[in-house]
Amino acid sequence: MNVPTTQTVSLKYNIDWLAWTIHHLPGDQKFSFFDRCKADLREYMDALDDEREITDPFCNLEDFSNNGPFEILIPIETLMRVVENLAYDSKFSLWEMLNEDLADYEDHLLATNPEIQKEIEEAKASVERSEYVTLEDFLAEDKEKTADVSSSNRE
Repeated sequence: MNVPTTQTVSLKYNIDWLAWTIHHLPGDQKFSFFDRCKADLREYMDALDDEREITDPFCNLEDFSNNGPFEILIPIETLMRVVENLAYDSKFSLWEMLNEDLADYEDHLLATNPEIQKEIEEAKASVERSEYVTLEDFLAEDKEKTADVSSSNRE
């Protein structure tokens, strides 16, 4: 039986607090923070691509907000140092808790990052020039090939 130690409870609380703090940063500050965490976020996204099981976050980020309006007076650099010093699993837990905020950050990048917008336009142009096959076209073509093979095997 795993009994949480004071240290694990303390770490859990600290990560909850850190996630809550980042979650409540104003949008531009939050996106600036995520910009500075790109290497860690890339590692997190790669782990998601590897189909790591996503656990329920430690807490609901809204649970702490019942105290009314507040102002966060923590410099981004301080938050960066805290995140940089977290162990891999703790960082992963933090990013899991901030998953919705990361989706907003991704939308922000898609809408504002000229490099990403250029890549999207180039990809669309390549599809229009038939340099790439869309998933729908590939599946339709594959289905036709499968049907042709099946019918020729019956003959």
